[in-house]
Amino acid sequence: MNANWDHGDIQGLVFSGYGKRMVVASYHLLRIADPAAAKAWLADLLPRVTRGVPDDAPKPAEEQNFCLNVAFSHDGLAKLGLTAEALETFELAFQEGMTSERRTRILADFGPSAPDQWAWGNAAHPVDVLLLLFAPDVARLATLEVGEGAKYLAHGLTQVVAPIATTPLEGASREHFGFADGISQPVPVVPDDDEKTRSDPQAVPAGEFVFGYANAYGNENLIPGREKLLIGPAKKPFGTNGSYVVFRQFEQDVSAFWNFLAARAGSRDRAEWLAAKIVGRWPSGARVRPGQTADPLSLVPDDDTFDLTDDPLGHGMPVGSHVRRSNPRGMQLADDPKTSLLVAQRHRVLRRGRNYGPRAADKYQPDGQKRGLLFMALNANIDRQFEFIMHTWVHNPVFGSLYQETDPLIGDPSRIVDPVTFQSAKETTFTVPADPFRERVHGVTRFVNVVGGAYFFLPGMDALAALAAG
Repeated sequence: MNANWDHGDIQGLVFSGYGKRMVVASYHLLRIADPAAAKAWLADLLPRVTRGVPDDAPKPAEEQNFCLNVAFSHDGLAKLGLTAEALETFELAFQEGMTSERRTRILADFGPSAPDQWAWGNAAHPVDVLLLLFAPDVARLATLEVGEGAKYLAHGLTQVVAPIATTPLEGASREHFGFADGISQPVPVVPDDDEKTRSDPQAVPAGEFVFGYANAYGNENLIPGREKLLIGPAKKPFGTNGSYVVFRQFEQDVSAFWNFLAARAGSRDRAEWLAAKIVGRWPSGARVRPGQTADPLSLVPDDDTFDLTDDPLGHGMPVGSHVRRSNPRGMQLADDPKTSLLVAQRHRVLRRGRNYGPRAADKYQPDGQKRGLLFMALNANIDRQFEFIMHTWVHNPVFGSLYQETDPLIGDPSRIVDPVTFQSAKETTFTVPADPFRERVHGVTRFVNVVGGAYFFLPGMDALAALAAG
């Protein structure tokens, strides 16, 4: 196991989403037609791939103009030469793919979110390569796209769909419903990190996100390539310093969401309060605290590191809110918050997503524009981290003290089954705890649907070189 970061062998996406410098990005979903030509393209691409650098090290000059990372699906790795024997060392979720029957059930991709309706990532539109391009402004991104696009097209790679452009970042990142995004990220740490970093409440062992490091259990996850595909002079497993990438494209119906809340709340003013209860945070990103009726418009340190032991009944942040379901923190085991925190830390993911589509001029008026979130998460165990969050917390009808409810923001109501008719529900309910009387919001449907998705592997730099060399 590595005792310190091997920055030069890790793609930069592990350490940063580049939000501070790279205002815009585009995601290219590609198909390999000629494996030999694709290897030549990858060899040419290698010098431009952004690597990790220590926080206190100067950034390479070229990174001031762009950042670039690349990942591959199971089929993509097979086309580039990984044998069936080597691919069997990868996690089963990655081997099966996001659209397999088993994964579809776990992720509750049904109805409008069913894979057969996706624009990419399904059997009709498979993806081999995910190429991520980042730039400081639209003009430089356009130049980068032309240059990189010409290179991969000349080597026989084809676009599954048109490159997906992200919404330019403007100050604090907000998703299209209007809420601050990217708050409360885990901080990957290795044994040699200084005491201040290791004592951070958000500190999580690096092995939860990158192969070759100790994880939350004090050991390594099974590294892809172990014993079957060893690379370099050191004969290290192919997956060393790599990570799995979960990529899902969510489409948000902004006007439907806000008009529903206004109707249930009785006014647009109170809709803001109800939306905050559903999310678990105010639009500013501040956590919802007991007794609050309006956005405090400023965050305090505890908004990032809270453990919910000061709000066990959900009078501030409801038990069923999206933020609480996606990370219950210290409240899954109410009688033992410390252990509950440790358990929750074993199911964290590094989020690297961005928005796509134009901002809504009026959130209550439909405008026919497509917009949403390009959700991207890094983890070293898809099943125990991302899929666990979705199956056990987000979509679970029995969560905490709740029964027959799912996540009101991204949950799937069909996971609720009527005990009499055994029919799947089309709507869910959201409970707002209060004393003396709670409120229950009925008729919550899906305002967020999946329109594309796939599992990828983000190799280390040595592994990329091995792929290029065949």
